[in-house]
Amino acid sequence: MRKRQVRRVCVVLSNKQRLDCIVRVSSIGRQVLDHVTLMCGVRSLQIFGLAIFLEHEYLFVDLDQNLGKYLGKEWRRTSTKGTFLLFLRVQHYVESVELIKDSTSQELYYSDLRRKMLDSLCDQQEVLFLQLAAAALQAELGDAEEQILGDGDEQNGKENTIVSEKKQNQNYFLPEDYFPSWVKCLFVFNFY
Repeated sequence: MRKRQVRRVCVVLSNKQRLDCIVRVSSIGRQVLDHVTLMCGVRSLQIFGLAIFLEHEYLFVDLDQNLGKYLGKEWRRTSTKGTFLLFLRVQHYVESVELIKDSTSQELYYSDLRRKMLDSLCDQQEVLFLQLAAAALQAELGDAEEQILGDGDEQNGKENTIVSEKKQNQNYFLPEDYFPSWVKCLFVFNFY
């Protein structure tokens, strides 16, 4: 009896998490997607797809096709010991995120949107990017909690000083996590 050939596949999620899988050479995209979504707890299958990165862009895999069609000649070779790379990406966008019911799918959906925004080259939309960054900061970090420093004895000339706890931490947020690189350049040129 002939031994079944298997390959190692690493699936990179949009939140940069990596899932390692062992799949058969005869596997189709749907089998791998089902396995990955089961491993990471994604229930909103209809919005995600598997993609490969080819010539500086993501190409979605036809889920009914054998992976060998997308992963090249190395996929079929019996001596292949490397790991093949696939990406779990949003393939279909929804009108309202409330349609995505489970939190894992929502997190991956938002991570994918953030990645696309950070990679964007649409340099005529500065205000939109600032609004998106503000919404992301609010959603992720919430309101800065205020702490009153000092004893508040105004009769002795001391004033209450309100200082944000998060401002005390120098890294409240990293701009590169919220703005495309060209927006950061605008800040440097406009404010300094």
